[in-house]
Amino acid sequence: MVGCPGRQGVSRQAKGEVLEKPCWTGADPAPAGQTPEEGASTTIYAAVSPEVEGAGGCYLYNEERTKSADLAYDEELQRRLWTESCKMVGISDEASRLP
Repeated sequence: MVGCPGRQGVSRQAKGEVLEKPCWTGADPAPAGQTPEEGASTTIYAAVSPEVEGAGGCYLYNEERTKSADLAYDEELQRRLWTESCKMVGISDEASRLP
C-alpha cells in the first residue's frame, strides 16, 4: 500500500544534491502549502484504518483508494528499481526473487 504524503515544501536529497522540487508523476498533485499534519493523514489512515486493514497493492490519495500513475505499473521498471536499490544499499536482490 502506498500513500501520497502531498507536498510538504521539503527538499529531497539524492547523491549529495539537494533537490528543491520533489518529483511528481500523478496528474493531480496535492496543493502546495499542505501542513505536515495534512501530509501525514493518509499515511496514518493507511496504518490504522479498519477500512484498509489487510489491503495491499493499492495507492491511497487523501485517504481514498485511487489509481497511481501508469508508470507505477511498469513491471520491467519495478524490477530495475529493485535491482538498483539493492545495489545502492549493498544487499543482494537474489534472496528476494521468486522461483
